[in-house]
Amino acid sequence: MIRLHIRDLYKWNDVVLGNCFTFNHRTSNFNYKMRSSGVQGGYLDQNACNQLPGLQALMNVGSHEYVPWFDTAAILVFVHNKDEYVFSESVRYNAQPDGETLILVRD
Repeated sequence: MIRLHIRDLYKWNDVVLGNCFTFNHRTSNFNYKMRSSGVQGGYLDQNACNQLPGLQALMNVGSHEYVPWFDTAAILVFVHNKDEYVFSESVRYNAQPDGETLILVRD
């Protein structure tokens, strides 16, 4: 398994969504192409010719990075084409707090 580095994520901030992190951002130096869909699917790193066995992410909400008058924290997952913009109304998945969330993508 190949581990992704923090450089593979692009951090930006949206007024409604808050802190956002994008994997395979359109301005990224690397270009990951979806090899196949499903659990056994994966991504192909076009620069290093390495096959990544699916994308797995361990995420933690850094609640200390947010204003104290908000008492809720969540991770919203948006799966979209590299050239599409994400809005608060876009299709999204809510990751279960203190649990696991599995999202299968079909091409």
